[in-house]
Amino acid sequence: MFPVQMPTIAVLERSFTLREHFSLSHWDSLLIAARLESKVDALYSEDMQHGATYGGVAIVNSFL
Repeated sequence: MFPVQMPTIAVLERSFTLREHFSLSHWDSLLIAARLESKVDALYSEDMQHGATYGGVAIVNSFL
């Protein structure tokens, strides 16, 4: 179905960088970092800004 990405050291380090660079919350930066490590280019979220791009991950609000 879908591959599972566990929060490795690389994910955590990338998360810290994303959080500082984009002023993201801890959880949002972890979600984006996990997607980057998994080479996924989209994050479906109704809580984040539709159309924003963070480090190559585009935010998509499927309710719009």
